[in-house]
Amino acid sequence: MSKTSVQNRRRPSSKSGFALLVTLMLMAFLLVLGISLTAIVGLETQATQTAQDIEKAQQNALAGLQVALGQLQETAGHDQRITASGQYVDDTASPALTGVWRSHEPNPRSPSGDADANFLRWLVSHPNRSTLEDGSQIPDTTGGVTALLIGEGSLGPDMSSSQELWANVLEISGNNGEVVGGFAYAVMDEGAKARVDLTPSENVYGDIGLQAALGEARRFGVEAINDLGNNGFKWWTDAGQDRLLTLSGGQSLEGSPDLREFNHDLTTWSRGLLTDVARGGFKNDLSVLFDGTLPSQYAGNGIYEDFSVDSAAANPRWDLLQEYATLYKDIEATSTDEGGYQAQARLPAGHQPYEEVQGNIEARPSPALGHAIVPVLTKLEIVFSAIVRDPHGGWAGNIAGLRGDGTNYMLHMIYSPIVTIYNPHNLPIEFRGLKISFADIPIGFQFYVNGQPQLNAPAPLNQLNSNHDENSNTTQQFTIDLVSSLGATSSMVIQPGETMVFGTAVTPDWSWQQEINDDYSTMFDWRNRENSLSDGMELAPGWNTEGVGFDIDWLVPPLLRSADAPIDGVLPLSGGDRVDVGFQPMQPQSSDGRFSVTVDLIINTSGDTEPAGVIEFHYRDINALSEVLSHGRLGDDQYPVRLERARTALELYEASGTPFRDYVNAWPFALFSLSSKTTLDSGSPSKPGVFHSPASYITKLDPEIENPAVYSYEASLLPVRSSSGVEIDEKNRGFAFTGHSLGTGVRAFPIHEIPMLPIQSIAQLRHANLASSGHLPNFTYTVGESWASPLIPKNAVSTPLVEESNSGGQGSTPEEQEYAYLDHTWLSNNELWDSYYFSTICGYDGAAFGGSQGDLDEVLTRFMNGEKPLFNERLTPSLSSDANPTEVANQLASDPELYRKSAAYLWLEGPFNINSVSVNAWKAVLGSLNQRGVSYYDALGEDSEVVSEVATNPLPRHRRPVGPATDGESIREERWRGFRVLDNDQIDDLANAIVAVVKERGPFLSLAEFVNRNPDGSTREALKGPLQEAIDNSRINEMFSEDSQNIELQDIEEYDFAFPETMLEDNLAGAAGYAAGAAGYVTQGDILSALGTTLSARSDTFRIRAYGETSRLNQVVAKAWCEAVVQRVHEYVDPADAPDVAPADLSSQENIDFGRGFKIVSFRWLDSDEV
Repeated sequence: MSKTSVQNRRRPSSKSGFALLVTLMLMAFLLVLGISLTAIVGLETQATQTAQDIEKAQQNALAGLQVALGQLQETAGHDQRITASGQYVDDTASPALTGVWRSHEPNPRSPSGDADANFLRWLVSHPNRSTLEDGSQIPDTTGGVTALLIGEGSLGPDMSSSQELWANVLEISGNNGEVVGGFAYAVMDEGAKARVDLTPSENVYGDIGLQAALGEARRFGVEAINDLGNNGFKWWTDAGQDRLLTLSGGQSLEGSPDLREFNHDLTTWSRGLLTDVARGGFKNDLSVLFDGTLPSQYAGNGIYEDFSVDSAAANPRWDLLQEYATLYKDIEATSTDEGGYQAQARLPAGHQPYEEVQGNIEARPSPALGHAIVPVLTKLEIVFSAIVRDPHGGWAGNIAGLRGDGTNYMLHMIYSPIVTIYNPHNLPIEFRGLKISFADIPIGFQFYVNGQPQLNAPAPLNQLNSNHDENSNTTQQFTIDLVSSLGATSSMVIQPGETMVFGTAVTPDWSWQQEINDDYSTMFDWRNRENSLSDGMELAPGWNTEGVGFDIDWLVPPLLRSADAPIDGVLPLSGGDRVDVGFQPMQPQSSDGRFSVTVDLIINTSGDTEPAGVIEFHYRDINALSEVLSHGRLGDDQYPVRLERARTALELYEASGTPFRDYVNAWPFALFSLSSKTTLDSGSPSKPGVFHSPASYITKLDPEIENPAVYSYEASLLPVRSSSGVEIDEKNRGFAFTGHSLGTGVRAFPIHEIPMLPIQSIAQLRHANLASSGHLPNFTYTVGESWASPLIPKNAVSTPLVEESNSGGQGSTPEEQEYAYLDHTWLSNNELWDSYYFSTICGYDGAAFGGSQGDLDEVLTRFMNGEKPLFNERLTPSLSSDANPTEVANQLASDPELYRKSAAYLWLEGPFNINSVSVNAWKAVLGSLNQRGVSYYDALGEDSEVVSEVATNPLPRHRRPVGPATDGESIREERWRGFRVLDNDQIDDLANAIVAVVKERGPFLSLAEFVNRNPDGSTREALKGPLQEAIDNSRINEMFSEDSQNIELQDIEEYDFAFPETMLEDNLAGAAGYAAGAAGYVTQGDILSALGTTLSARSDTFRIRAYGETSRLNQVVAKAWCEAVVQRVHEYVDPADAPDVAPADLSSQENIDFGRGFKIVSFRWLDSDEV
């Protein structure tokens, strides 16, 4: 065999092995690379697909956003729209569900709108259009595919499912009909929330700036919300909340809690246009309108324009509002310690409250052309007293022995006038004096000596005079000058809201002997025989005592003298003779059944006067007179009234030389009074703060036309059982309003504000006294309040309506009624709230400004340039980016129609939608004035000085109050003059009550509909507006029951009221309702005074949440959410029409169809955990 030699075998080379290894490695690498490249390509393809899916989802979300914006434009772009929550229809609806309604323009024939008939659309995605246009139910999202738009990411971890918002997904199909995606959307109403980022600016106006801060809510009181008020964050200061862009950003503020849970209550976005929801177009600016000469369509014309009432005698004039709104320019600074400022007494031009007709004074009701600032006569009392004196003059030797050897005395009768006047305003009034005149007091007397009548028949007071004692045909007129002190012509000051009693006729050391020595020049009424005019008596503040006043001794007219009377004319007495007096109502023959009291303002040191007021009591006949003067207050007595016991002559005797201050024996036996009504002491149910205004300058009482219960004044003739009952304090202030005594009355009741700065809110016009014409009904407050009148049927706002007058139909004028009765609250609210506003663009001058802070031009220029805010700070300029603010201001200031156009250049920051059903948002609204400084002048306080304090949730009746803070539990005096504050529990109760009533009676199709009562509704809705109903339901005023009567239906049946329910306690917050109108009693006008500047019946800012998804093979493969904040703007969709063109005058069909435009002001994409 052959053998192979190993040695001879060639060995492989080392380089060849390495190459193989490399080759193998390269092959493996290429294989791995190939596999890797294949995987990478797959991943990139998948990523590309995912990105495309997300992009498509976002595109679908944007499509949803565009659809939502289009529906919002179509339904809410017009001015005449309102927005509200779906919770009006169903309490289970998400708070974020928003609907749109057409507004309604109320008028006397159609006071309220039909919300169901005016519904337009729910602003949420849903496959069924008819469902979206059905306002009777909320869209059902239980069927089909839905998307979550508001959930835990928006509301925080403590949210409940009822707060979520779901919307139906609208499918998007591809070319082959396969579902490739979908979108959902919802529009949320930001104006129904409280804007959290508003902060008040620095006060640059001092004391007057404090007042301005009470006249407009500069911010929302977010701290009133339970979970936000206890964490130490000072929302009432600028603590950084103005930097918030979203609610989730609240966590970045030190001390601020997570705000997300209040997503349905709070917002950082809300701006509004000043548009007229009821009629369309921008609101008219009363600040500008009243700063100059009134245009012809306003000057001399009535405020109420509806044809059914425009010609009514009581229709107030625009001139009155203008003069009232500009009173701040006439306020005077004082150097005395009387609050620093005061008003001079003044009467409006053409003021003629009465006239003389055939010798009789008759009231002349007429709408005023201006605002009267004059003290009001609140009470005229005449105390009749018997007194025995020594014989005087020739009688000293002529009566001796006529009643026996002891006949050494004569009976005199004193009638002492006591006049109480009243300052119904919140500032002191300086005046020189008043002249009070009256005639023919309707009273007659019988005098008894030892039980025997001295007259054959009672004698009228007019006949008790030696010169006309045959009958009572001669008028007996009295004139009284109210002066600062006897014999003085200097001026005096009556403090805010206070009463002042004038009853000092002589100096305290005067005596009857001095009267004799002075030729009977001061008291003795003997000169009446010469001119039928009792000598003008001066009365100074204070009260002498009984037995001082007009004095007569001619008590036995010859033709009436009885057989027991020993002599004509006078009544001689011996010391032991027992004297008794009877009295009764009696109509003098000189009267045609009238008793009139006139009030004239003394205007100079010469005593010249101007007519200021009148009270005419037209009783017509003796039966009506007796009924009115007694009206259930005589008890077991009846006319003629005899006194309980006779008194001897010596018991009644005062020596001639005894100073009047030492009199103790004068015997007051009768009191005739004409006084404003009170809540506790009046003979008929009375509400001085609502229907029976004590601030009436013209009053005509006629029981034949209306029951005396409806008038602001009442007359009485009652016996005096002990003293005269005249009670005054150490500063000569009397008691009124709640009662006439120390135990029942109060000394001050400020009603109307005299503005020291420009008017800021429509509700502040309630102080203009629109119902001051002298026509019934005598509303105390009008604008901003809503109480129905007992004189007008519940389903009417006037009686009669023009088209029904003289037709005998419902609402026609009763045969004896002289004029139409107007519901001034309803009519003024309807006219003003939607169509007008106050910008506070006007002259800033007057004493409270320390001079002039600029005329309208300067104020407007500073504002447009951002140099100084307006008094209404929530208003900010709206200018294009390229506009020159100074040029715009100059152009506007020279425009005679600026009052019609100013709103086109303004934003309202944080307007609040009255249709909101968020309790928390309403809490923030009600707490808007929390921790504001309040400057008040308390004339009744110990120091009588201006006091400033920081108040918790104040709701002041006046921007400069007249007393300290009261929580309602304070003493009666403070309840009636101070300003009200609420604690957090009361804020909570009131907010809940408001939402309950708003849900029940809303949505409101105009601002006026929210402010007013509803004559078309149930009796409850016709009694008062929803806001007042909520106040009454909350019982925050129940402590005022101490100041009220308890009235039930049987108590008022005799008065035959047209709407008797207005007077029942159950409809007036219980018995407390009779004290309604007291300064510390919260009314809806108090809330609207400061908050009304920010209220609207619609929203202009909306937040749109949109969802988009991508689908493939019936599977959702991508989702996206976005959010946009959209703002309605001043400009119409088509610029062919200027912003200030009214809807009726639009030229562009596009603008007619779509109204004003919307603009996206914020946009962001949301992660799923933010939803």
